[in-house]
Amino acid sequence: MNTTVKRGTVTRETQTLRERLLQYKIRFLGGILFLIGLLLLVSAILMHERPVAEYLKDSGFHVGTAGLVLMLVDWLLRKESNDFIRQSLREIVSDLLDETHSGHFTRLEERVPTAIKEEISRVLINDIVYIREAVAKNAVQEVLTARMKSGSDGAGHLARDLSILVENLDLLMSRTDWARDIYVTYLSEVVQSAGENAKEFCELTSDSMSAAYPRPIKLASPAERTDKILASLMRLLPSESTYDVISDIESWKDKKLDDFEKASRDAVQSGVTIRRIFVISNNDLRDGSVTPADAHQIIQDHLTSAGKSHNGGSYHVRLIDTTLKVPSGAGELVKMHFGIFSPHGEPQSLQVRVDRRDFGKLSLASLPRNSDDATHFNRVWTNVLKDDLDPVVLTAAVERWEKIACEGREQAMS
Repeated sequence: MNTTVKRGTVTRETQTLRERLLQYKIRFLGGILFLIGLLLLVSAILMHERPVAEYLKDSGFHVGTAGLVLMLVDWLLRKESNDFIRQSLREIVSDLLDETHSGHFTRLEERVPTAIKEEISRVLINDIVYIREAVAKNAVQEVLTARMKSGSDGAGHLARDLSILVENLDLLMSRTDWARDIYVTYLSEVVQSAGENAKEFCELTSDSMSAAYPRPIKLASPAERTDKILASLMRLLPSESTYDVISDIESWKDKKLDDFEKASRDAVQSGVTIRRIFVISNNDLRDGSVTPADAHQIIQDHLTSAGKSHNGGSYHVRLIDTTLKVPSGAGELVKMHFGIFSPHGEPQSLQVRVDRRDFGKLSLASLPRNSDDATHFNRVWTNVLKDDLDPVVLTAAVERWEKIACEGREQAMS
């Protein structure tokens, strides 16, 4: 009886010793192969003869990979994993080492069961994700700072700003907002323009003869940028969408919104409904910012585009003329200047506000369909104005505006 116990004890101790020797072999061989792989890769980089360099690179990659896999196997054996995985690993590596000693090296990937492959893949993926998350936050700024070796404050600020741009673009691309691609495209064009300007600045500061020639620098005006964004949003609206807007006359002077006007006409033909309320006041006419001729021409152009399309779209134009009397219930609306894009099938609308005196002051807001401004607009449109503007009413209004403008000029001269 005692003999049986001793033999069992010796057997277990022998098995444990064999397992440890196997792990040491794995660890040693894995480390050696990994180092040899690295040396071969370094030699390939330093080698000038291309065929030899390619051979060394391939050999280094395969040998190093085999070493890395063996080290992962060693780590998995030492880790608390299930018995099936540990036993399978021991058998595979034991056979592999025996075949290596006998000069017959079998490809590891052909000998590894699916369960082991999945375990190794999981470990690798988790480690890679962890490392990526650990370094990604500051990686872009560190790379930019390293490339911009100038000691000036401007270079440091530029590296920081570019890093913030990349970080927020990455965040923006993860969003599902209907207008996301418009924002990305706009930012892309801004960055492209900045890149082209940077190239021209390089030519100006070089010692070459080309520095003496005028270099084109692209500077988009606030009106151009606003026109671009509004036109892009309008072109994105699908059929059965709506666009409600409170407009002033001055914003449409000098064709500042030419592209947006074209996009609006195309949208109506595609099934979009546009409801526009023009607002004109005594102050506009008296201070000369808007002439009666301007107002007549601009509103007449919009009336020409008004009507219904065969695809179900329509364009309606109405007028709040505060030179007479502000319609009841429209008092707050006449002080505003906004447009509401409501794409069909989307729960949110996009409100755009533009300062008519400064087109650079553009603001966007994502609002529910029943926001206060949208509700107010609907109420005024339905209950206060009721009828679309027609040319006869417009002609009578222009005559009245001429008198107001004349009074303003006389007061300015007195």
